[in-house]
Amino acid sequence: MVADRTYSQAVIWVYLCRRQRCERGSVILTSNPGFGSWDQAFVGAAVFTAAMLDRLLHHSTIVQIGGESFCLKDKRRAGIVARPKEMA
Repeated sequence: MVADRTYSQAVIWVYLCRRQRCERGSVILTSNPGFGSWDQAFVGAAVFTAAMLDRLLHHSTIVQIGGESFCLKDKRRAGIVARPKEMA
């Protein structure tokens, strides 16, 4: 499947970039899905995804930010995305 190959190449690219940067400087990475669901994002590359996460998280500080992103807020203001209905 072409998508599997594309995702595998993306995982390898991120892995190699991180390996070259390792112990030389800071890396800032943002992601909407949590690390637990990355294997679903990179279909067919579970081994590479695990290796990539292992390298990314080694000596890492993880900062979780809650709330809506600025992009989502802007889309809501523009009326592109509906506001969530409040729970009763």
